[in-house]
Amino acid sequence: MEVARGAEEQHPVRRPALFLDRDGTINGDRPDYVKSLAEFHFLPGAFAAMKRLAALDLPLIVVTNQSQIGQGITPEHVIREINDYLVREIEAHGGRITDIYVCPHAPWEGCGCRKPKPGLLLRASEEHHIDLSRSYMVGDRVSDVAAAMAAGCRCVFISPGMSPPAEVVSMNPEVIVRDLGEASEYLEQVIGSMSL
Repeated sequence: MEVARGAEEQHPVRRPALFLDRDGTINGDRPDYVKSLAEFHFLPGAFAAMKRLAALDLPLIVVTNQSQIGQGITPEHVIREINDYLVREIEAHGGRITDIYVCPHAPWEGCGCRKPKPGLLLRASEEHHIDLSRSYMVGDRVSDVAAAMAAGCRCVFISPGMSPPAEVVSMNPEVIVRDLGEASEYLEQVIGSMSL
């Protein structure tokens, strides 16, 4: 029995998770990056959506490219302050965030963690014992879909008020929705029918 318990501790059962992009999914995006708390604002309906997702009792993990760090535009500690604020406000409105993974590298650095590469999702899967094949990625960019597919995740693509890019359609995400609210409603239905 002791050996079995030890083996179980070393190899815990992997469970699905929900991965979320940050800028453009939970909060508003900017062409010149979200560089300070003054430039940060939650998208309409984001708090209600995060509360709904929190009720699913799965890890909720934010995976975000922040190349402005590597480009010397915004110090890393400012991005941490923004992410801390994000977590606090979501918790204050009944939601939660399990963890946040940030790629700080500039596009030309050739790292393995910048979406569309799957490095952030792969790292999270190891640290949180996640079954990527039963997990979902929610995001509003082609790079989010590509990272999800490369990691073996399912994907919910957010396309607010317009037709999605042809490149996204060709990648065949599981569903295309208008915002995080619609994404949370869809995930509430499909996760509820999954065997966790």
